[in-house]
Amino acid sequence: MEALQAKPSLSFTEAFQLASHRLLDFKGRSRRSEFWWFILVVIIVNFIAGLVLRSQATADTVASAVIMLFGLAVTARRLQDGGHSALWVYISYLTMLANNIYMISSGIADMAATANVNPQELIESMCSPVLAILGIIACITSLVTIILCIMDGKPGINKYGESPKYVTAAEEETEPSAEV
Repeated sequence: MEALQAKPSLSFTEAFQLASHRLLDFKGRSRRSEFWWFILVVIIVNFIAGLVLRSQATADTVASAVIMLFGLAVTARRLQDGGHSALWVYISYLTMLANNIYMISSGIADMAATANVNPQELIESMCSPVLAILGIIACITSLVTIILCIMDGKPGINKYGESPKYVTAAEEETEPSAEV
């Protein structure tokens, strides 16, 4: 068996360009550096959108769902790099989306966004069994997804394709040098 060598981590610009060119590509594998740099941008954009739209609960929820959708493909590829199913991120995203839709349709989101919210009324509204079940599922699947994304990918080929990080020593010698 040939020895595997790890390629250097991607820079911010390399990672962002690679991930943004593959926004709708749910096949294959992504390195940790590609995933984390791109997710950092998604989180910052989502935070800014939340600040701009904070008084409009429905618009904020829709914007957040769309922005987080951009991170779905890179997260699926990151899970696949470790040989794991992308179902973890799909279930997590869908339960969070269902939770937000329920909060909007029930009026809880608008109530929470008001300036003079009654804390007792808000707590009673948030104790809905539907919110609790969706919240528990979303928390568990999100936690599992994050843990799996932190772990290193599988060296070599897995059922999702070749490793984007590890190359054999023979491949390393044939690739053009990126040294400056």
